[in-house]
Amino acid sequence: MASQTSINDDETVVDHPITEALGFTEREKQVFELLLRGKDDASIARDLGISQATVKNRCRNIMQKLSASNRRDLIASAEQWDLAVARLTGEASHP
Repeated sequence: MASQTSINDDETVVDHPITEALGFTEREKQVFELLLRGKDDASIARDLGISQATVKNRCRNIMQKLSASNRRDLIASAEQWDLAVARLTGEASHP
């Protein structure tokens, strides 16, 4: 079985108000964090010990929740909500 990456609250955006308000699941939050770190589907699948098909499904769910039509829009949405800044600083700013 693949090794799993531990995603700690102090290095992630999983507790950002927008992810809570939009009803992200814990796994969607983990996948989203790794997407924001620039990881591809294969790396995310390996890090979380899930299949690439599951990663794609979670990404699709995340894009729907953020009204993004593709991953580029997803990153733009993250920037709009200061999620990327929160990820880098370890502090979630509130929109």
